[in-house]
Amino acid sequence: MISLKIDANDIAALKTEAERMGMPYQTLINSILHRYVSGELIDKREFKILKLG
Repeated sequence: MISLKIDANDIAALKTEAERMGMPYQTLINSILHRYVSGELIDKREFKILKLG
């Protein structure tokens, strides 16, 4: 187990989204992190650069 410091506004937004999706917010955070490290998520700014280039 690890502890992370996450901005309160970001946690509130994650909790709202998780509730909308019907899942615990910790599960949503884990899913987002997993998708990022596995290359499934990319930065929107990076996508725009790739799209323009």
